Amino acid sequence: MAKEIKKINRDIKIVVGGVHPTFYPEHFCYRRSPFDVAVIGEGEITMFELVKALRQQDNLKKIDGIAFFSQKDKRMIVTKKRNLCQDLDSISFPAYDKIDMDYYTTASPYAIRGVFLRSIYILYSRGCPSQCTFCVAKKLRVCNGAGNYVRLRDPQKAFQEIADLKKNYKIDSFYFIDDLFTLDKKKVKEFCQLLIKSNLNLLWGCSSKVTTVDYQTLKMMKKAGCVQIDFGVERGSNEALRYIKKGITVEIIKKVFKDCRRLGIRTIASMLANIPEETEKDLGDIIKLLEEIKPTIAILNTFTPYPGTEIFEQHSHRFSKNDYPLMMEDPGWLTRKYPNKFRFAKHDFDFQEWAGSHYRKFNKILPNLKIYFSPAYLSLLVHSEKKKD
Repeated sequence: MAKEIKKINRDIKIVVGGVHPTFYPEHFCYRRSPFDVAVIGEGEITMFELVKALRQQDNLKKIDGIAFFSQKDKRMIVTKKRNLCQDLDSISFPAYDKIDMDYYTTASPYAIRGVFLRSIYILYSRGCPSQCTFCVAKKLRVCNGAGNYVRLRDPQKAFQEIADLKKNYKIDSFYFIDDLFTLDKKKVKEFCQLLIKSNLNLLWGCSSKVTTVDYQTLKMMKKAGCVQIDFGVERGSNEALRYIKKGITVEIIKKVFKDCRRLGIRTIASMLANIPEETEKDLGDIIKLLEEIKPTIAILNTFTPYPGTEIFEQHSHRFSKNDYPLMMEDPGWLTRKYPNKFRFAKHDFDFQEWAGSHYRKFNKILPNLKIYFSPAYLSLLVHSEKKKD
């Protein structure tokens, strides 16, 4: 896309950001690259300073947290790391009025899975303290500048953003897209109390880790309208969980899923296959655990070695820039087509067949329809407001 834009007008400035350029800016900053600048780390303040510098034709070397190819120096320049923003509430709410919110709030079944609602995604925190070998969070901690890596917003500010979205765009639900919304139980309870008192009648969901919730927290979340929690369960035994440095146990998983069933909160269990040293027994343990915890929805993922994960770094195959487009393909297909690059497990199971057969087993239609008859959903229908044309 960047190349096509440059064909139309070479003077248009193209900035790229995210995990990939943060880890490997050299993939974007080279002679004749279509990208003018790569932002390293968080971008709000950097982008603000960058736009001013570009308008004033100022020296880009003065801006922290970027990389670019200098035609004068004939090499890539990487500036000083930018310190992390410690006060997330100092960053203004997104300028929702500048975009087509009808498009972004059109009823869809993705936030609250399988339920067509006018939903929006909200970011409550940044950073994850976990060490998981299949995730980039660990490497991100060392790629950023100084400051606390895990930061949370003030519950009042997050609530105000949601209340404004309800008032201005008539949303029915929201989803916290954070890695770990429930990291601070005290702040979770404070946020829930605000929702309960407001009578906004919104349904919501979040991602969580079983070690960051307890029955009382879940109970308050339920009272505040939480109807769905996504848990990264990943593996089926304590040994396998320790291997990927997940920081949870099977015993805690079982308790939390039991608590959610008791409270009527839908659960999504994300499982992960194709881990190094994985055996046929490991796949069997995953299925046994799913049979016991009975999630509302089970997602059976096949691991892809994304750049920046510990597994990627330690894999004997050295991935090149040319390998990255492959990672957009179906990971089960990749393990079959390029086993030397993308297959990590010891067994010879076909991951597409394995996931497909068990997906049908654990994702039945009727259990997912229960939400349509829940008091929370029926109350939402009664109080839902029509959008004005």
